[in-house]
Amino acid sequence: MPTYEYVCIKCGAKTDAFATVSEKEAGLKPLCLACGSEKMIQFFGQINVLGGRERGGPSGCIPRSGCCE
Repeated sequence: MPTYEYVCIKCGAKTDAFATVSEKEAGLKPLCLACGSEKMIQFFGQINVLGGRERGGPSGCIPRSGCCE
């Protein structure tokens, strides 16, 4: 289930909302946990990416490609 990050316009508190994509598309309206305000806007914080190592080194750089020199 995706996690959506919101910040309160009224008090500045940040909160996470856990909802399905269909719930989000239907108009997810989280409440601020600190002050109860409905004036929340979505923001994009940390993005987690899963990946593996490619040949050539720990960063995935391929030797002689110019990226790790």
